[in-house]
Amino acid sequence: MEITGSATRVNGALLPRPEQLDEELRHGRLAYLFTRRYLEKWSRLRETFPEKGRLADFPAVHVEIGCGRAKNLINLSPQQPHTLYIGTERDNHRFQAASRRAERLARPNLLILRRDVVPLVAFNFPDSTVDEYDLFYPDPWPRYRHRRRRWYRHPFVLELLRTLKQGGSIRLTSDRLFYVQEAAWMFGVYLNCRLELLEHVQVHSNRTHFESKYLQQGRRLYELVVRKTGDPPADVVELQPARNRVCTAGENPWGRG
Repeated sequence: MEITGSATRVNGALLPRPEQLDEELRHGRLAYLFTRRYLEKWSRLRETFPEKGRLADFPAVHVEIGCGRAKNLINLSPQQPHTLYIGTERDNHRFQAASRRAERLARPNLLILRRDVVPLVAFNFPDSTVDEYDLFYPDPWPRYRHRRRRWYRHPFVLELLRTLKQGGSIRLTSDRLFYVQEAAWMFGVYLNCRLELLEHVQVHSNRTHFESKYLQQGRRLYELVVRKTGDPPADVVELQPARNRVCTAGENPWGRG
């Protein structure tokens, strides 16, 4: 399936072409996403979430996965006091740094957690709860044998979409072009999302410490934003895109959104 981009914030030169993708992704061989053994594994790692009640206290929820020292969330939280900002971080050193900063600020709409985000979201977040998920510079797992560990190819992606509100967004940044290209294809073709942004990260951007360091080193960085336009597929049949679909003028050709 050939895909193109017509959205105003999409750099056409960055759009993936089918020949750039591996056969599993190109032909939708993704039945593993619905394997129940993943849920069984996560249930053994079930995370407690005593702060769950706070999800209902705010009209909007913004989650950053792997927030590091929470630089981005600390900058955003005073700008939107009616949004609950949640940062998750597994590394203890970074979590402690973020937690100390959050405690000093004592903002009621800022919550930093040292939790495994997979069971945390899978077993504690209700459907259609989150307005935005951010994943800044996750491990790209570049080796082919590790491809299913990439966020957008892991079964957890269905939990992200389940808990995302209709019209909610997922933001993904990387210094690897293949990573955002594969993610754009996965979300746009198979997962009922509309592509809103695919572009180079601006050189003056300063959202995370990694981003600042990469830009100072002169690296080319990439950013993808997709918006949920429909329910996530419930089985492998729903996962398959419509074939030979003709797009009319002005219609978004990415997936079924």
